[in-house]
Amino acid sequence: MATAGRKSKTFIAQEMFKCTANAEYYLHTYGKVIHPHKGKIPLGVWDFQSHTLQCYQQHRFNIILKSRQLGLSTITAGYVAWLVQFHAGQNVAIVANKERVAQNFVKKVRTFIKNTPSWLATSIKTDNMNTLELHNESKITAHATTSDSARSESLSLLVIDEAAVIETHKVDDLWAAVFPTLSLGGNAIIISTPKGQGNWFHRQWVIAQANESDFHALELHWTQHPEYSKDVQYDKRGFPSSPWYEAQKRELADPRKVAQELDCDFVGSGDNVIDGDTAKEIAKDITPPISTWGFDNNGWTWEEPIHGENYMISADVARGDGQDYSAAIVFKRSTNEQVAEYKGKVPPDLYADILVELAYKYNRALLATEANNIGYATCLKIVEHKYPNIFYSMPTHFNPRNRKWMERNLTDQAKQVPGFQTTSANRPLLISALEETLRTGRVVIRSQRLFNELKTFIWHNGKAQAQQGFNDDLCMSLGIGQLILTTMLVDIENAKKRTIVMLDEFGTTQNTSPIQEHNRHGNNDPYVMRLPDGEEEDLRGWLIDVDQADLPSKG
Repeated sequence: MATAGRKSKTFIAQEMFKCTANAEYYLHTYGKVIHPHKGKIPLGVWDFQSHTLQCYQQHRFNIILKSRQLGLSTITAGYVAWLVQFHAGQNVAIVANKERVAQNFVKKVRTFIKNTPSWLATSIKTDNMNTLELHNESKITAHATTSDSARSESLSLLVIDEAAVIETHKVDDLWAAVFPTLSLGGNAIIISTPKGQGNWFHRQWVIAQANESDFHALELHWTQHPEYSKDVQYDKRGFPSSPWYEAQKRELADPRKVAQELDCDFVGSGDNVIDGDTAKEIAKDITPPISTWGFDNNGWTWEEPIHGENYMISADVARGDGQDYSAAIVFKRSTNEQVAEYKGKVPPDLYADILVELAYKYNRALLATEANNIGYATCLKIVEHKYPNIFYSMPTHFNPRNRKWMERNLTDQAKQVPGFQTTSANRPLLISALEETLRTGRVVIRSQRLFNELKTFIWHNGKAQAQQGFNDDLCMSLGIGQLILTTMLVDIENAKKRTIVMLDEFGTTQNTSPIQEHNRHGNNDPYVMRLPDGEEEDLRGWLIDVDQADLPSKG
């Protein structure tokens, strides 16, 4: 440590007073850091860092959303060094996803303390990788994140570094464990770049911005750094860019990393199924419903049914007594636009009643209900209602690559099951249909509930699912609907057309077909043929499914 030299007692007392009162003064005057090339150099404090230090002193709870390379961990470590040196009996806990990250933070604190002049500093009593204890009874400890991390009756300050990368359940348990001690007078500093939505850091940030918690929210963007923002320019959307930013983008070479490390973008930074740009486009169409309905008021409507319009309802089924919800979406088929939805906790049999009533309301909409597990009970209940427009799907053993089998059976309900069966073969297709139609703008969603689910619908170990603590019921309904509308119904219509062509070509051989022979005797219906015993048989229903609107008039 530096020596006092010939400094007078008055000068020392004045400096002690100034440093004790103001963290920025201490760091600006005496703060030293180790530069990888220049060695020990004065810290230097940028304006945005000065503001951060002021927030630390003015607010008990601070949450900071930051870009990379802003020196925030260093400036926070300097603040901790100031706190423990000039305020006796402080108990500070540094928590991170991994213990070595927390240890590295403590190492930065140690550097500040050891480079403080000896006539100003408090000497170190205990010094190891996880603990730094001073003779004034102040102490700093490093922890990996567990529910037992930093349990203490006298915790003065909790620092959670890179909070967004910590598993949500771990930091939830940690916060529940330490908050009672903090509420007695302790402080907290939460620092992180973003990493998707729905995690603990994101939730705390959102409620802090809405002034619904004790946290003071502070966003530190790279544009606030004078060197990084040199020659900054903004595009038509208001997005900033600079030579430094472009160089960082090339280094990161990944849009998600750019969103996380530079843009402070929660949506684009996570492992979301829907990328950030798509989410921004979706948000433009989100509107409040024009009405709500149902015994629980969980039905939302954006557009009442239009006479002559075709609709489809895709529905996901839950038990009604757990964490998941039963959810359904009504699509206007001509525009692939969401016009209504339901999301609630209701028993499967009552859910069938809701779906049938909704389907009748929307012009006898095609009703596609998830048929797995408990969902099959809902499908059978819908069949009991004798609802006339149920979507039938192939059994679970069906191989979608067997085109010949599909063409023979795609219109034969006897070979199918009511509802939509999700399998390991078609689930990736379902997710792909959801992502592609949203990304390309081929589907329009209106629901904030659905949009919220999409923001926490992520890839986990190669599978698309809701982030822990959230639901994906409307997402699955959306995926079912889009797979059916964009693929399965197209396949069904193509199978019908191929069968019609086959029937029309019966007479291309030298022999006269039964249909042609029958038509020579005055019958004009191409789907009725005369049998050898003289009876007539209608091919509709067992060989081909033809809508009445497509048939020629018998008159």
